[in-house]
Amino acid sequence: MTETNFELPQYADHPDICQLLAAWDNWRGDSLLPKRADIKLTDVSNLLKSSLMFDMISDTRIICRYIGSTFLDIYGQDFTGHNYLDLTHPDERAERSRRLMVVAKHPCIAAWAVTIVSSKDESIDIVGVSVPIQPNTDDAPMQLMQVAAILRPIPHSSFTKSDEQNVVNSSDQYSSIDIGAGMPAM
Repeated sequence: MTETNFELPQYADHPDICQLLAAWDNWRGDSLLPKRADIKLTDVSNLLKSSLMFDMISDTRIICRYIGSTFLDIYGQDFTGHNYLDLTHPDERAERSRRLMVVAKHPCIAAWAVTIVSSKDESIDIVGVSVPIQPNTDDAPMQLMQVAAILRPIPHSSFTKSDEQNVVNSSDQYSSIDIGAGMPAM
């Protein structure tokens, strides 16, 4: 495993997650958060296919800025430019917003795990982390970068069909990790 300064929950201890956290920690240097200009995607280029990037505009608008090809395979469509909360079941939107916004506002790292089940009753298990990224300018929104690790291979390409209604499942497990700003109230 790549060394990090962060205590990961056992379920999230995966080489891809450790690689992102080590790069993120390096990007931030002595600062609490890295700025967008500090991010060197070449440090994590092998993780981009399983990455997401969000613009954290408000509690009701979390815009998907980038979606890696692994998620295109899982969901069968591109969510770039969409409000991530619109892709969440209405009963889970407030909780998803709260979890993601605390990473951006408090800031901390979030580790999470989820099982996604398709309409064909196939499932994949995913673990991941979300890390906050400070914008280069005060008028830009905070950003979150997520990396997910697929624990079992995806049964086949286009896990769901693009004409199915797709919702992004909420995490079964979720943990906050202190980055130096203390633990958020959850």
